[in-house]
Amino acid sequence: MAANGFFAVGRQTFISACGLGINPACAFLVMACGTGKDNVSTRWSAEAVGNHAGMRWSAAKEAIEALCNAELVTKGGKPARPNYKLKKEGELIWLPRTLVEGAANELAPLVKLRQTQDHMALRLLVELYTAQNLREDGGINTKTVYQAFDRRKAGQQGAYTVWDFTSGSIYVVWSEAVKAHRREVLTAEEKKEGKNAGVDFFRRLDTLKALGLIEWVPYLYEGDDGEPIHPVAWNGLPMEKDLYKAATAAGIRMLTGGQNDHLEGIPVPVPNHITEAAMIGIARLKYRPHTAMTAAWWAQHQSICEGFTEKYNSLAVPAAKAHTGTFGPDF
Repeated sequence: MAANGFFAVGRQTFISACGLGINPACAFLVMACGTGKDNVSTRWSAEAVGNHAGMRWSAAKEAIEALCNAELVTKGGKPARPNYKLKKEGELIWLPRTLVEGAANELAPLVKLRQTQDHMALRLLVELYTAQNLREDGGINTKTVYQAFDRRKAGQQGAYTVWDFTSGSIYVVWSEAVKAHRREVLTAEEKKEGKNAGVDFFRRLDTLKALGLIEWVPYLYEGDDGEPIHPVAWNGLPMEKDLYKAATAAGIRMLTGGQNDHLEGIPVPVPNHITEAAMIGIARLKYRPHTAMTAAWWAQHQSICEGFTEKYNSLAVPAAKAHTGTFGPDF
């Protein structure tokens, strides 16, 4: 069985499994979750697939047979206790075991996705893991999908400008991870409704969000083409929520009563020299593989959030209570 809370599938092999339908695609992920260190050999069979994907035993057996007939899985061993070898073609995609096994007493995400009966929604979720780099981007790279924010100057106090950020539209860039969801031909009704080539992608992305598999995390950036500074997420991790409260409270303290009356979104004080400050919504997959890279991101992210929270709490408060520390090198 795969160790350390994660397992891998070959990208091209998984795409081929999706082409067989939702049941074979789910069966392939379950069997992959049950592999050893080689991410190829497994004894997880119809019973495991049925239990983890929420299928009847007969449906699970048919799904495995479909994978074998397509030569994506090879069956060996004795009939009473078979073993399997999974094909591993293409780039490796590292996935968290919790996608298949669930966390605590929840219904496993794989079961929920199977219940949608949309194999392409499952494919989208798996392929998005290739576009997520938590340590570099805080989530899925903005060259794949992002949410735009508008900004206006709410006020200024001393060395800080308070920007008021309001959320806008979500955009997709047709990178390798999502290009399969681009619709080339629209129906007349869809054209009339103003739909575009992203109609299927956004529908599936909404499905992933509704199932709790993806979340949007606003990030403060130096500018549209600048570096990320820190999250400003009212709906994120506990440390991110603390930072959001500190940043917005500081922004409110640095504005007059009249200026506060005109706030429309998220007020954040930013040093005056960062003239192109921007806010960009980052899509983040909520189930994360427990890898060394994830652990490194967590430690770094916690340090960043705590440091900025402390600094924001010190802004625009009575001198006796103010903290004399400074922002880190990113601010």
